Amino acid sequence: KENDIAPITDEEITELEKVDNMKAVTRQLSLRQTPQFNMEDYSGRVETVVTHFPSELKAGMELKEGDLPEDPYEVVVGPHFIENLYPEDLSADEEIYDEEGMLKEEFKYDGSLIGQEIEMVVEQNVDGETKEHEITLTITGIVEPPARDWMQDRQVYISDDVLTEVESFTETSRGAIVDPNYPETEQEVTGYDYVYGYANSLEEVQEISEYLTEENYL
Repeated sequence: KENDIAPITDEEITELEKVDNMKAVTRQLSLRQTPQFNMEDYSGRVETVVTHFPSELKAGMELKEGDLPEDPYEVVVGPHFIENLYPEDLSADEEIYDEEGMLKEEFKYDGSLIGQEIEMVVEQNVDGETKEHEITLTITGIVEPPARDWMQDRQVYISDDVLTEVESFTETSRGAIVDPNYPETEQEVTGYDYVYGYANSLEEVQEISEYLTEENYL
């Protein structure tokens, strides 16, 4: 908002939710590292976000399978989550992708994800060494695929409590990995990384866009 590019915080979210014809305002925080996820004999690095499920549901988020988390250490995953998990016993010269760059079926995890425990491994550089911290999570649901066929959602959606544990271990904002060459990684980060407003019609979208422009959000 205003003339500089500033992050949107809960205060602005409250303002936006009061805008006429605003159906929902979704918001997400991104973890500032890509954790490794281990599940049975599969593992891979997956983008991880903290999302606000009440607003996502208002905006139309649906689950393809399972339920929303009820416990802080329960998560939902994107419908393409398994595309980032690979068998741990692969040989170095194994061709695991098809012509379209997708993981071949024979290498994909083929069990049910619902109720599956996964280990999220986050890292931090401490005195020149890489330290790891494991967090056990349980998958309760899988998000419905994006409306556009070419879009993919491989994310893991974690809670604020899990983010707090990550930050407690890394001692940095949103789990950033300390790098002496990039001192900004140790800076505090505020506000949301992604904020989206939803309306019921194109006409309402136009009205909201005009308002947001007047208020210096756009």
